[in-house]
Amino acid sequence: MKTIVQKYGGKLVADKEKMRKIAQIIASTYDEGNRVIVTISAMGDTTNMLQEQISKFSINPNKREIDVVLSVGEQISIGLLSMILNDMGYKAISLTGWQAEIQTDSNYTNSNIININTNKIEEKLDDGYIVIVAGFQGIDENMNITTLGRGGSDTTAICLAIAINAEYCEIYKDTRCIFTADPKIIKNAKKLNFVGYNQMIELSKMGARVLATKAIEYARDNNLEIVVKAVDTNEIGTRISSVESSTNYPIVSCTKKESSINKDIVTFLKNKLYGKKNEAYLTIEKIIEEEKLKDYIINNNDDIVSVIIDKKISLDFLRTVHDRLI
Repeated sequence: MKTIVQKYGGKLVADKEKMRKIAQIIASTYDEGNRVIVTISAMGDTTNMLQEQISKFSINPNKREIDVVLSVGEQISIGLLSMILNDMGYKAISLTGWQAEIQTDSNYTNSNIININTNKIEEKLDDGYIVIVAGFQGIDENMNITTLGRGGSDTTAICLAIAINAEYCEIYKDTRCIFTADPKIIKNAKKLNFVGYNQMIELSKMGARVLATKAIEYARDNNLEIVVKAVDTNEIGTRISSVESSTNYPIVSCTKKESSINKDIVTFLKNKLYGKKNEAYLTIEKIIEEEKLKDYIINNNDDIVSVIIDKKISLDFLRTVHDRLI
C-alpha cells in the first residue's frame, strides 16, 4: 500500500467550494487504496490578514507571539477540511504541528524542521484515517509554537514525505506545471516535464513562486521526487528530481521581479545541457544592442544571465528574450 503526501496551497482552499473540490481529489486518492497524508495552507489571504492584525496591535511584536498568531490560519483550514471529508463518509483527522510532533529549532518566524516523530501519524494511517497536517508550523524543545517562514507548507509536506518514506510528494498548484516563464504574463510559455533540484533552487531564488528554496533543498538532500500538479486536470505536471531539464533551448526558464523602485531584475536560467555554452548570454547582449537599451546592468555566470532594467520596459524585454531563445 502506497503512502501519498499531498500539499494544497492557500488559493486552493480559499473558500468552501474550493475546499470541497480538493476533498474530492483526496477521497479519490484514498479510494485507489493509498494511505493519504494531506498538508494545507491557511485559507486564501488569511496569513496576510493575521499579519495586518499583528501590526495594528503591536509596534514591535515579539517573534514568539507572532508565531502563536500566524499558526491559527492553518489550524482553521485543517479542521474545516477534516469536517468536509468526514461528512463525505471518510475517516479524517486534523493534526496541528505539535500534535503531528513536528520538531523545530527556536528561530521564530523562520524555523527549521529538525525531526518528525511519525508514530501518531502512522497509527492513524493504519486505522484507516486520512491524516490532515497543518502546514507552516511546528514546535520547539520548550513546547513553543514555531512557524517555518515563506513557503512553510511546502516544507512541511516534503519533510513529512521524507519522514514517512513516501515515494514522492504531490504539490498541487493553481497552474498545471512549471513553465519556461510565468504563463500569466507570457502566453506562449512552454511546459517543463522535468526540472532538476538545483535548477528549481535557482528558479526559486530568481523569484519563481512555485516552491520555497528550503523545501527543495530538503527534497534534494533526501532524493525525494516532487510532482507539481493542478487540481483541474489528471495530467502529470512537472517532476522535480535529480534529472535536470534537457530542453532544446539555451535557457530553461526566466523570471522577473522588483529590484528597486524604478528597476526590475529579469533573470534567465541557462540550460547547461545545451550544446552552445554562451548562446543565452550572446543572444541577450544582441537584443540589448538591437533595442538600443541604456542604463542597464547585465550579469553572466555559469547558471544564469540577469539584467537589471527599467520597470517600464522589463516585461517587453522578458517577452522578447523568451521568444528568441525558446
